[in-house]
Amino acid sequence: MKIKRELLAFVHIEKSAGTSIIHLLRHNYFPRYLDVRPLGHNERVFKGEDFLRYTNIAPWVKVIGGHSVVPWSDLESVANVRYITLLRNPVNRYVSQYRYWSSQLGKAISIDEYLSRKEVCNIQLKKIAGEENVDKAIDIISEKFLCIGVVELFDWFLVELQASKASQGFRGLHIEQNINKKHPIPADHLIEKYADDMMENNRLDIELYNYVLKSIEGRISRYSEDEQNIPKMKWSLQLFADYLYRKTYIEPVTGRIRAKNGLGKEGSY
Repeated sequence: MKIKRELLAFVHIEKSAGTSIIHLLRHNYFPRYLDVRPLGHNERVFKGEDFLRYTNIAPWVKVIGGHSVVPWSDLESVANVRYITLLRNPVNRYVSQYRYWSSQLGKAISIDEYLSRKEVCNIQLKKIAGEENVDKAIDIISEKFLCIGVVELFDWFLVELQASKASQGFRGLHIEQNINKKHPIPADHLIEKYADDMMENNRLDIELYNYVLKSIEGRISRYSEDEQNIPKMKWSLQLFADYLYRKTYIEPVTGRIRAKNGLGKEGSY
């Protein structure tokens, strides 16, 4: 059964300012926004059946986001979906993910081993297209995305999303982005030493990123100075209410459903 509503879906690509966007979505759409994850299967993809379960838990949901949200699932079989996402300079994103794995997730992995692992290459392309196919990704962006930006022009993404009538009243607010300061080796040192390997490993991500960056640069002049002025986000009671809503209702309920289906209670996938 198809839900007769417009659904805005954020494709959260790892280490691409996704946490900042999620804070903004929570601020703008509480309680209509939900962080989502698969509920009834062990695939790392959020499906239509998962969304239908969420509508039983929170029938008011109109905006979703998560690492498992991708534009090539069957989500469009149950809702009218428009997607948004942010890309990041592929080499910087690649290094950031390695540093996060080794310093915050505690994975015992050397940089040489990381460079040899194909599954961590061209992550952004695979997230959008489901495979390493740049032409397919560009077609999907053209057909299914309401707005796509790049981390390096973060505020421009907010301006464009705010200007879109289909964004359901989104209001852009500048927010400080997370920077990993815990890893003993600075990112610049890793990039300087392994730049050639990193660029080769993410050659297709670089091609897609450059395509998106060029399209953004061609649209910047459309907006007035007033539209370009993004105020800073401040703490609010609404954000505290959102925290309580997630921690006392959404996460416990979805955790129990996942456990019943043999999945871990925790985790974004």
